[in-house]
Amino acid sequence: MNTMLSANGRVLLPATARRVLGLKAGDTLRVEIERGGVRLEAPRRKPTRVSMHRDPITGLPYFAPTKDTPALTLATVRRILRDFP
Repeated sequence: MNTMLSANGRVLLPATARRVLGLKAGDTLRVEIERGGVRLEAPRRKPTRVSMHRDPITGLPYFAPTKDTPALTLATVRRILRDFP
């Protein structure tokens, strides 16, 4: 992937890179100068935790998010789909 540096020093990350890294507007990137180049490091995301339960009627196992997992809202789904190719 290639991108360009704007006149005021801004770099546009291609949509594919943002999607793969899970980046969104306002995220902070760490900038490192390495071997004559620039490396951008994305923040590390906390993994979503799930717990296994058993359905009391069928006895079948299912996974459910823990209490601290944020709800999946319509706005979140729209944002994800907006960046989807």
